[in-house]
Amino acid sequence: METLSVCMLGSFTLRWNEHAEILIPNTTTRALLAYLIAYRERPHTRDLLSGLFWPDLPETLARRRLTQALWQIRRFLAPHPVVLTEGDTVRLDPALPLRLDVAEFEQYATSDAAQEIACAVALYRGEFLNGYYDDWLLVERERLRELFLVALERLIVACKAQGDYQHALTYARRLVAEDPWRESAHCEVMRLYHLLGQDAEALKQYQVCRQILADELGWTPRPKLRPWPPRSSATCRRKARRICPRRHRKEKSARPACRWSGVKRNAPPW
Repeated sequence: METLSVCMLGSFTLRWNEHAEILIPNTTTRALLAYLIAYRERPHTRDLLSGLFWPDLPETLARRRLTQALWQIRRFLAPHPVVLTEGDTVRLDPALPLRLDVAEFEQYATSDAAQEIACAVALYRGEFLNGYYDDWLLVERERLRELFLVALERLIVACKAQGDYQHALTYARRLVAEDPWRESAHCEVMRLYHLLGQDAEALKQYQVCRQILADELGWTPRPKLRPWPPRSSATCRRKARRICPRRHRKEKSARPACRWSGVKRNAPPW
């Protein structure tokens, strides 16, 4: 029997092996199949399924719609017996060869190997069943998203431990893109820019963080995030010359006072 390849992270797609994508035209029918795949470990009663997917219809009509939807699933996935019915229950065929991106994602995301965690991040092409808004999937969507964010954080730590700041920055920027209200992620991006010698980019990231927090949440960044990255000595000398030119001429050899005195050179204040 061929393997049914199912992608549920991002767009919901199905195909047998590497054949063309299987297109099921009815949105509710697709959502029903997605539910049976997501909760394939157990059978489901017809009452539960009809009430879940056709809650506004009378019971008799809702059960009729369920029967029609199951017929459509069998038709589009024929000749393989994807869905089994027994008495008043419905379930995905346990013997069905299935390749599911969600299962692979969870396996890789919980691994201790950085390479496998990177595979999990690559598999996460978008939120669970993007474009579907049924109540049943919201908890699962949030659970998988949180697992993805944790995987990104673990990859950042692993890359930094290896001195691979460029890849760490790539993952940190993705973390910010996925969760722009996570202040610690902005802080990580700033720190990595500094380690890569790109303090100007760190300044830009601070401005982005401040704007997002102010616009969306009415917050200001925490005090440890507020300072600017340390200026170069040349920048400090230019500022000192503008503020007090006479004193600067008199004390050329003295280190100009600036708000970063006391901060270890080349160490980010955050």
